[in-house]
Amino acid sequence: LITLELELNNIYNNFAVRLKSCCEQISETELRVCYLLKAGFSVTSIAKIIGRTKSAVSMCRKRLLKKINGCDGSIFNLDDFISTI
Repeated sequence: LITLELELNNIYNNFAVRLKSCCEQISETELRVCYLLKAGFSVTSIAKIIGRTKSAVSMCRKRLLKKINGCDGSIFNLDDFISTI
């Protein structure tokens, strides 16, 4: 995870730092999901990598969006947000 975080910071102009500043209460699992989304992994792949079900990853994405935006929305809104950071 640390290696992925460092690489994403190098490639995407301190991505992890900016993500953590947007959402200070982000959990370790949520960080992993965001990192893997940013790296281009599919939800199915993310589920396998972190040892969760696909639906658990989707629920994680919904919770993240609420933490970041303060409101409910589509999981695709989170993907859009992650892609712009």
